[in-house]
Amino acid sequence: MSTTDTPAAQTATPIEFMHGAFSAQVEGHIGTADQKLSYSVVAEEGQFMIVNVIGRTPMMATDGVVVFPNGQQTGGPGGVVMNQALPASGTYIITAGQHLMATNVPEGDLVVEVIVLPSYLLNQQ
Repeated sequence: MSTTDTPAAQTATPIEFMHGAFSAQVEGHIGTADQKLSYSVVAEEGQFMIVNVIGRTPMMATDGVVVFPNGQQTGGPGGVVMNQALPASGTYIITAGQHLMATNVPEGDLVVEVIVLPSYLLNQQ
């Protein structure tokens, strides 16, 4: 099953990049401590992606997970949760929320920043 078939992919908010931009940010609000926000990014194998989950609410620690089109995933406590070359082309699902082992605020705001570098930039000498 590809990630585009999963319920998370169907309800994920697409992250839109302005024409020619390598990065985009989306702001989100978490209404309950255990709520997770889902976003999607379409990218190509060989590109390089950095995903940064940043808490905007004082005392809120964040976490994030990125699920690849091939089913693999990476993630962890907030800040940079992904920093690697992409193993597959397709839709990447980013889930972001509060890191409950570190904080527990009733609600809060966060920013998900995504940087996708094209493969031609990575192959320059």
